[in-house]
Amino acid sequence: MGLKPISTHAQRAAAWPPRRILFVTSTLLDFGGAEKQLVGLASGLAKRGHEVAVYTLTDKVSRATELQAAGVRVIVGQKRRKLDLRLVQEMRAFVHQFRPDVIQGFLFDGNVYAALAGAGIAPAVLASERSHNYK
Repeated sequence: MGLKPISTHAQRAAAWPPRRILFVTSTLLDFGGAEKQLVGLASGLAKRGHEVAVYTLTDKVSRATELQAAGVRVIVGQKRRKLDLRLVQEMRAFVHQFRPDVIQGFLFDGNVYAALAGAGIAPAVLASERSHNYK
């Protein structure tokens, strides 16, 4: 007597309505592992019908075209100092307009700015770190 799955992947996916997801990251460069993961995740979610946006903190966005081709909205910020309150205000205005269900930061700066942009506005703010040979 084998176990039967409760539902198929398609049934589980259909049970979840499309979500609005905002990712916050420092850059969208070609060579970074975190950036590669972000591009894959954001593109995959957009292809599954979710509304996805990526907000960068700098204009280093060589992978922006790849995201836009997958239906991901890319917003390019320009952080002028470590804690740029003007940029935080701009991001908070975007969060009010976009109304994401979740904000996920990538890397240290992305995590800090995601938390500040979503504080008191977004239902959930997630932080994520990636490292290689961390000691």
